[in-house]
Amino acid sequence: MKESYFLRDIIEKDLIGIVKGLPPDKLLELYKSLSGIKVDGSIEIKEEVSKNTEDIKKEYLTHLSSESKADSTIKGYLSEASKLTKYLGKNKVKLEYMSMSDIDTYLSMTRSRNISNNTYAKVVNSIRSFLNFLYSRSYIEKDLSSFIKVPKKINPIKVSFFTNIVPALSPTLYRPHLSINNKS
Repeated sequence: MKESYFLRDIIEKDLIGIVKGLPPDKLLELYKSLSGIKVDGSIEIKEEVSKNTEDIKKEYLTHLSSESKADSTIKGYLSEASKLTKYLGKNKVKLEYMSMSDIDTYLSMTRSRNISNNTYAKVVNSIRSFLNFLYSRSYIEKDLSSFIKVPKKINPIKVSFFTNIVPALSPTLYRPHLSINNKS
């Protein structure tokens, strides 16, 4: 399955190289043939084909794979993208009409599930990545990801139980200078 993603990347890079070298009239001709623009006299009509969310998520997977993200990161990002699109679908909101209000509501609902701050930060980063992808591919008109603040992660406090807690609780029980055989 991964081989097809690499093939897509190679083809995309080759096409970009070819397109960069074309003169404007040839570039327009190529664009018309690839995009489905119909020319009727001097009026140009473009038939808009809306991609479904499954196709977009597959494209997002390809995008994440091309960025050399870890498999666990890709899995987490795709999971959050799926949850967001499912939420939007239930609320009859199309991706292209999604607003910041929709995102805020989704994130508030997610936050209310009583998850840790670090888990919530991962969710926010995943959603920001997906929104950034949607904007970069022109599926949405505004970069909604830039409006989402990422909460700070909280580093865990590492405490050695026996060296810090036990002596503080019972200094009379904890005497490292005394050995078992020494009854002083």
